[in-house]
Formats: sequence, structure tokens, C-alpha cells
Amino acid sequence: MRKAQTSSNEDTPEHPVVSLTFDDGLASQARAAELLESRGLRGTFYVPSGLLGSPGRLDWTDVVGLAERGHEIGGHTETHASLTEIPPEQARQELERDRDALIARGLDPKSFAYPYGRLTDEIADLVRDVGYRAARAVGGIVETLPPRNAFQLRTPHSARAWTTADHLAGLALAAQHEEGWLILPFHHIGRDRRSDYTTPAGELRTFLDWLVARNIRVVPVCEVLSPKE
Repeated sequence: MRKAQTSSNEDTPEHPVVSLTFDDGLASQARAAELLESRGLRGTFYVPSGLLGSPGRLDWTDVVGLAERGHEIGGHTETHASLTEIPPEQARQELERDRDALIARGLDPKSFAYPYGRLTDEIADLVRDVGYRAARAVGGIVETLPPRNAFQLRTPHSARAWTTADHLAGLALAAQHEEGWLILPFHHIGRDRRSDYTTPAGELRTFLDWLVARNIRVVPVCEVLSPKE
């Protein structure tokens, strides 16, 4: 990837806004946090609270530490349940227990990510009812500012093993053209033969350097929605 020239803050366009989101509370995402923090950036980590501390996952100390360092912690259900495939009352319990567990640890979850990107209007209403301000779906490329529907935030599909820094930069340029908001989902960071939903650390590092070189705004989801808080 060719390095872009760094522009002054006065020349930096208001758009695009980029939010980097990391799903499932995976242990490898600690590396993503390191890469972000070394560049003065912050992300959004969507964690299924009931799975934290299990093999291959972050634990509560990790998650609270992320929040203390300025990252957003959002909800992702208690057990990573597919909310469209369980009864409505069980779906509500998954949402409530997850959010309550985050709050009990001193966190302030404002946004949510639907497991597997699956939702219905009824599920979106439940997410709103339990206290979230917005929720990330899957589908589309660029979200508008303000969003068309805060409980169905549009996003590309998650980065995969074949997704390069150039692919990610292309999405950011599309968002710049549309003067919009790019919300990028990631899962594993590094090489994981067990899953195709993985991003090599080198590709993420290169993309972050590209964002910094172009002075593109990288902001957690909650701060795009509530910039004055």
C-alpha cells in the first residue's frame, strides 16, 4: 500500500468518520487494542458477557482495562445467541442479562451489535427497550450521518482472512466519497486456521497507518452518536 501524504488538520475533511469494531470478546483482540493505542486511536469492542474468561476469550479484567484506556465496550448478548432464532422472552433475557453484567462492572454500554448480524424489527425494538441507543447490523457499506436508522447501523461484512489493508482503505475512500460513516467489523486478529473471520495483524497495522497518514477521524461508535458526551 502506498503511504498517503499527511495533511494538516485545517485541510482534513469532516468526512469520512471511521469506527473500528471488534466482535465476540476474542483474546486476540488485545493485539488490536495495542495497535490502536500506539497510534492514539480507540475502538469499539462488542463482548458477549457470559463467555468472557472462557478459552480464547478476553476476561473481565481485560474488558474493564479496555474501557479504562478509552475504548468503548458494547453489548453482544450474554451467550452470543442468534436473537432471531429464539423466543422473544429469551431474546430479552439475553439482552438484559448482558447489559446488566456490563453495568455491574462499572461499564456504560451505549451501543450493541447483533450476533451474526441477524435482526428483525421486533428484535431492534427489544434492543431499544433494554436501554441501548444504537445497534450495528450487517449489510451495506456506508452509513449516513446522522444514521438512517440508529438500530440498524449499516456496515460491510466482517473482515476475512483475504481482506487486505488496500480493501479496507477502499471502503474508507468510498465513505469519504459519500461523506458518511464507515463502521468496520473485525473478529480474530492474527492468523487463525480455525476461522476465516480473521485479520492478519500486519494488514490491520498497515490500514491504521494509512488512516493516520490521511488524518481520517477514527471514533468509537458511541461518540459518533453522542459526540458531546
